[in-house]
Amino acid sequence: MSASSRALPRPRLTPLTTRGSWSATTQLYESLWNSALSTGSTDLREAVRALARRLMQAMDVDSCEIHAIDHGSLRLIAGCDADGFADAWKAWSAPLTELPTTAAGVDAAEVVVVEDLDDPRLTDHERERMRDYGLRSEICVPLMVEDKVVGIIDVFDTRPRRYEEHVDFLRGVAPVVARARERPARRPPA
Repeated sequence: MSASSRALPRPRLTPLTTRGSWSATTQLYESLWNSALSTGSTDLREAVRALARRLMQAMDVDSCEIHAIDHGSLRLIAGCDADGFADAWKAWSAPLTELPTTAAGVDAAEVVVVEDLDDPRLTDHERERMRDYGLRSEICVPLMVEDKVVGIIDVFDTRPRRYEEHVDFLRGVAPVVARARERPARRPPA
């Protein structure tokens, strides 16, 4: 039996529960987003790049990627790591079928945490891909518009991590990023 035809264990998923309310915390996330827009650019891609960098720094992780989901494939909008912005990846895309652990989170509209490479949910391909980049852990958070997943925030680190201290933070940021896709970037004051 080929690796692709084996049944994969169902990922341990964390329910996404932050839809709706505009609490003080959500306003903080909106402020974070607006600070990303304050880069002086009216280009949404530039604002998302700035946000990816800020998330990476705030979480003390190796890399942060923000992807759109189009026709069953991930398309990189912005990514950065310790070496800077991932401009070389800007045309990167991959079918979700190549990333079954991420796909399970997208299908269920739930957060997926991979604490280390020995996670049994990872396929050999996913594990090898992470290992090639020196990565050990990942948290993937869906970006929702209404009831549809339109993208993901994907954060990786070179250390095994549970990301417990960041799950609620990323759940709060995700709706702000998702909503931003629906409205034009705000122009900075003149």
